[in-house]
Amino acid sequence: MNNISAVNRDSALRDGAMVALLTGTACLIPALSHLIALPLSALNPMLLLLVTGVALIRDRRFGYALAIAMPLLACLITGMPTPLKAVCMVAEFSTVVLLLTLLGSRWSAAPTAVVSIIGGKVVYYAIKAAILSPAVLVGTPWGWQAISIFLSCAVFCILSNKMKK
Repeated sequence: MNNISAVNRDSALRDGAMVALLTGTACLIPALSHLIALPLSALNPMLLLLVTGVALIRDRRFGYALAIAMPLLACLITGMPTPLKAVCMVAEFSTVVLLLTLLGSRWSAAPTAVVSIIGGKVVYYAIKAAILSPAVLVGTPWGWQAISIFLSCAVFCILSNKMKK
């Protein structure tokens, strides 16, 4: 019995450290974007960090912690995203974590990632339309969004397949 709790404790410490590392990285992205003068936000780097975390983290509760912490702490520390957009991102990322964990046990990695990420985008834009009432609902061009979805799916598939081995 002691061995099981030690394994669970070590796993929780590992997962917690992963959440802290990925959240810290998410907070550095706006500064890095300004330093190199490239609009990194077009590639949705927080989504990429989220799917990386979910593929590597063993406990989905830590996936939800990552989904909540990244946008909110980045908003508080850097001012980006804006507070209302951060709320939309928390909903999007929580949806992605939910779908990745629910579908991941039933489907292979690729369809799980595609459905989860697109499901998260649907939630994001629905909430953005409802609470922000933006003049332009989709700010990032569709081509960049497609690249972002493809990269996020590829990273999830590669990492989740490596973790299963």
